[in-house]
Amino acid sequence: MTPQPEMTPQQILQMQAQMLQMQQMQQMQQMQQQTPQKTGNRTKGTAALLAFLLGGLGAHKFYLGQPVLGLVYLFFCWTFIPVFIAFIEVFVYLSHSDTDFDRKYNS
Repeated sequence: MTPQPEMTPQQILQMQAQMLQMQQMQQMQQMQQQTPQKTGNRTKGTAALLAFLLGGLGAHKFYLGQPVLGLVYLFFCWTFIPVFIAFIEVFVYLSHSDTDFDRKYNS
């Protein structure tokens, strides 16, 4: 075996910089893979507004892609129970962060 020549401090710094760049690229790729892809364009403001104005009829549930729950709200609208639930949901939707809302309703 032949002895390997010693590296100069400049070569060591270059190698460390390259390794750091590779690690940063890997981290960026992992973050991009973890970010959910947005498949819908629903917004929490629109959902909250629909829940406030037409929540008793379940309009916000239809908007959020939950037609079965929308039909349940519509079926029980005469009891006014969906109105109270929708009023609470206004604050629930507005309290979600944008990423949480997108993860739940847009992916």
